[in-house]
Amino acid sequence: MPQFDNAMKIAWNRVILTVIILGMIIWLTVALFSGRQKEFICNGVNIVMENDGKLVTCDDVRDIIKESRILGIGKPVYGSDLKKLEELLSSKSYLTNVRIKNTSNGVVNVIFRQRVPAVILSDCNGDLFYLDSEAYLFPMSKKKAYDVPLVAVKLQITKKGKMAKDSLFAYRLLDFIGFVSKNSFWNKRVRQLEIDKNENMVFTDCSDSICIRFGEMTKYEEKMNSLQTFYTKIKPQEKYKIIDLRFNKRIVAVK
Repeated sequence: MPQFDNAMKIAWNRVILTVIILGMIIWLTVALFSGRQKEFICNGVNIVMENDGKLVTCDDVRDIIKESRILGIGKPVYGSDLKKLEELLSSKSYLTNVRIKNTSNGVVNVIFRQRVPAVILSDCNGDLFYLDSEAYLFPMSKKKAYDVPLVAVKLQITKKGKMAKDSLFAYRLLDFIGFVSKNSFWNKRVRQLEIDKNENMVFTDCSDSICIRFGEMTKYEEKMNSLQTFYTKIKPQEKYKIIDLRFNKRIVAVK
C-alpha cells in the first residue's frame, strides 16, 4: 500500500505540474499576442479639427506632436504612446474633446475641437482670460486675439477651468453676451462692460459714447428691448451722457 500511495502522489504531482506548465504557456501566448496587437508601425498622422476657430490650426497641433517625439513615421507605436499623446493634447487649455485613434493601415487619427471664446474677462488684477460658451476659463492668447466683448470684473481669477463658485455668474454673463451678439442693433454697440462684486453692470455704447447703467443682469431681454425702443423713438431728438436702467420698468436719461 505505501508503494501504491507514493505512485499516486507522483502521478498527481505530474498532473499538477503539467497543468501549471500549460497555464503558463497559455498566459505567455495570450500576453505576447495582445502585445503584438497593441503595437503597430506608424505610417502617418491625420489631424482632424471638428470646428472652426482662430486659436489653433491643424499645423499647430502637428508641431506639438512633432516636438513631443511620441510618434515617428516608420517607428513602432504602442497603446501607451497613444494614451500619452492624448493626455498631452488634452492638457492644452485651448483644446477639448481630444481623441486618438489608430487605423488598420497604421495612420494615427488625431481628432479634437478647439475652444471658441465668447468673451474676454479682465479680473481685478488686470489679468486677461477667455471664457467660452461652456463657462471654461483659459488664459488669453497674446498672438491670436478674438473680436469678442471685453468684460472687466471685480473678481480675482487665478486658475483655468470652470469658474467654480462664480459659475452662475458666468452663465448669466454668457446668456447676456449671447443675446447681444445675435442682436444686429446691439452687436457692435456693446463691446466693453464692467461688473462689480454685486453683479451690477455698466457698459458704454461704442457708437455714441453713452454710459449705460444696466444694474443686475436679470430680465436683460426686457431691459435691452426697452432701451432699443428708447433709442429709436426718443433718443434721436436728444443727446444723453448717461442712461440708467436700474429702476423697475423705467429709464432715466441724463444729458
